[in-house]
Amino acid sequence: MGSGSIRANLYGSVLYALFCQQDVRFTVGSTYSIRPINLDEARSRSPSNAVFQQNQKETNDMTTDLVTYLSFDGQCEAAFKHYEKILDGKIVMMMRYADAPADAGVPQTPETATRIMHARLQVGDRLLMGGDAPPQFASKPQGFCVSIQVDEPAEAERIFHELGEGGVVQMPIGETFWACRFGMLIDKFGTPWMVNCERSTT
Repeated sequence: MGSGSIRANLYGSVLYALFCQQDVRFTVGSTYSIRPINLDEARSRSPSNAVFQQNQKETNDMTTDLVTYLSFDGQCEAAFKHYEKILDGKIVMMMRYADAPADAGVPQTPETATRIMHARLQVGDRLLMGGDAPPQFASKPQGFCVSIQVDEPAEAERIFHELGEGGVVQMPIGETFWACRFGMLIDKFGTPWMVNCERSTT
């Protein structure tokens, strides 16, 4: 295994530890093989009923979350401060490469010292996370969009225009058959966004 692969694995391990210890709480349950049976039949058999109840309890006890994690090439700090202001959020964590323990295996050079290893932005009860990838592993974001759901058309327009400053508008914000306002853009940091304000169903 080359030194680049070793650094990548160490970097990934540190991010995984930060992510799991701080933000993800889940219970890993057993894997069951369940054949299709009638629900009344399952309840009528005491052994099967016990397994059925155990399966249901472990499923209900499992807590999961999906959090967008953005990757940058030295622009994470500027991007997250930009998003914090636009989205009226709060940066609750920002760790630099230089903050890592000396024995953590994180590359420590003048070029990487100020890069962000892990950042976390809280917007309401939602989280947006990100960090600067090691320079040799940085890549252009593609294949996804960060989607923002907004209740008011005016707020959707404000967020869209502020995120779009210096970026590329892919679809101007406007009315669609499903939304009062919808638009798509790539911001000046390379992050793709969708801003959506759905029509009222009442």
